[in-house]
Amino acid sequence: MKSVLSVIGLVLILVSVGRSYKITRENGEVDFRNRIVGARMASAGMNPYVTKWNPSLPETLLDPSDDLDAKYTRMTSPPTTLWFHTLFAGLDYQTLKLANFIASWIALLLISGIVGRGSPISLFLTGIFSACGGWLFHLERGQQYVYFTLFFTLAVFSLGKTRAFFSALSAAFRPVLVMTGLLSFREKSVLKHLLLTAGIGMLLLAPPLLSYPSDWWKSYFSNTRDWYSRTYGEYEKIPTPSYLYPTAVEGDVTTSKFLNFGIPGNVFQKYVYQKITHRPSYAWVMLGFFASLVLSAWILFRTRNEALRFYAVRFFASIYFCDHLLAAPRSGYNMVLYFPAVLLAGKFLVEKWGNRFDRAGALFAMIGLVFSLNSLFVDPLSSPLGVELSFLISSLLFLASPRKPNRPRLETESNGKAYPSVFDPAY
Repeated sequence: MKSVLSVIGLVLILVSVGRSYKITRENGEVDFRNRIVGARMASAGMNPYVTKWNPSLPETLLDPSDDLDAKYTRMTSPPTTLWFHTLFAGLDYQTLKLANFIASWIALLLISGIVGRGSPISLFLTGIFSACGGWLFHLERGQQYVYFTLFFTLAVFSLGKTRAFFSALSAAFRPVLVMTGLLSFREKSVLKHLLLTAGIGMLLLAPPLLSYPSDWWKSYFSNTRDWYSRTYGEYEKIPTPSYLYPTAVEGDVTTSKFLNFGIPGNVFQKYVYQKITHRPSYAWVMLGFFASLVLSAWILFRTRNEALRFYAVRFFASIYFCDHLLAAPRSGYNMVLYFPAVLLAGKFLVEKWGNRFDRAGALFAMIGLVFSLNSLFVDPLSSPLGVELSFLISSLLFLASPRKPNRPRLETESNGKAYPSVFDPAY
């Protein structure tokens, strides 16, 4: 039976690689294009958050998905992400697009290997996840959530200096991942590890802080606020220019193409805020987001001495839940943030780990995967309601699960196991 699960998983992965390659080859990875164009503008000394393309500029600086009448560009990533992309943004875009596709798949498979250690159930679940609409959407848009997920997965499953580095790297690329700092409380020398993590974080922040004017940082925060309004079709506008974008940007007609993946936005934005109640202000949504961060941090602090399998699934659940409350447009591609929890959920059910809350959380994670299988038979959808609701219920059950007994105290945090495993009872 185990070998059958492994074979099914590998076949699904191979099929999904082929299907996703066809989709990305025929489309422009428009969100990745946005980051590359922003990096190119930054390298040319232009503010990438407000500089709008015009025919006097080269097509290498054109994001064809940018709204002509919008004051701000589609560059919503922080300056840290922007600076990183400047390291390779000068390469040909088609080369970069293929490299991003390959790197995304490598990141997903690395996460599977780190969490599941190649177990049959993990290969099977990886195959199903790779075939779902949310992952195909992630690849087609050229999103970066899989990289964030790899960084904080490495932070969870490592120790000492390695954990400090990936904790700082996670927070630098995605501010919501500042929660990775709580992993320091699982170390033997908590204060030393916190200071090390903070020090690495400052080193990672130094290049963009020194390279970019303060106005760019202000533009970034203004842009994120404006993008919250875009979720509801509202944004700050400028007079619409008379020119149109070229149809073949940099000589390639696919650069401006993208698929319609169905439902835009997430559950809270499209169903709670619009269908059930009125739209809250940006300030109230951010207040709710910070409240969720504080609550999650309190839960993670209280459970810091649990065995790794229980603490890890709580951590992944908190990241997924809090990200949904962030006041920013997003869609089903952010489900990759929950991929490590899905892998653990399979082990929780097979090995009967945890209590009723844990197994119920694992069951809802599996239900979410079943909902996502519609993409095997019909055009993939970005965020079917069933998938997101199942994952959200799953994450809340994992967070609400009663605290477990403390793990056995390790003699040292550098005992030859740089990457502890959930299969090792000592962790």
